[in-house]
Amino acid sequence: MRVRNGPMCSDSLTRCVPVGRMPWRFAMKRRFQPARPAPGWRACPRVAGRPVGADRGMAYVCLLVAIVAEVTATFCLTLSNGFTRLGPSCVTVVGYGVAFYALSLALRAIPTGMAYAIWSGIGTVLITLVCRVVLGQKLDLAAIAGMTLIICGVLVMNLLSSTGQHG
Repeated sequence: MRVRNGPMCSDSLTRCVPVGRMPWRFAMKRRFQPARPAPGWRACPRVAGRPVGADRGMAYVCLLVAIVAEVTATFCLTLSNGFTRLGPSCVTVVGYGVAFYALSLALRAIPTGMAYAIWSGIGTVLITLVCRVVLGQKLDLAAIAGMTLIICGVLVMNLLSSTGQHG
């Protein structure tokens, strides 16, 4: 098999071309047929533009970085006093930038709904706990019950739902 430039397939070390992108001379021959890779090319198995079997472990590490950066930025947003204090304001801006960049990397392998549920749910619980410990904010029984339901919801989505599966 000839190796040509293109994105890496997730299941092997051979290069491939996404279905629908092929050299012009092959596309013209099959104008009204479904797109197939040109000779010498192998199509990557893809679902919603993402390689099947992509490294999900690294995606969850990126998601964890996004959560920590978002919690740090949100906490510093409280300390910035309406962006009047320079240090916490800079940490807030950089933290949200890192959070969204890391989240975008995680979305390469984790479905958007699943990643956002984990990111927002765990982020909400963590920022509440950080504010409780550091700033002494009080939590009543309803807040604790709500956080418990958030954690249970994230666990149900990850353990019992097929939403996190590609294909």
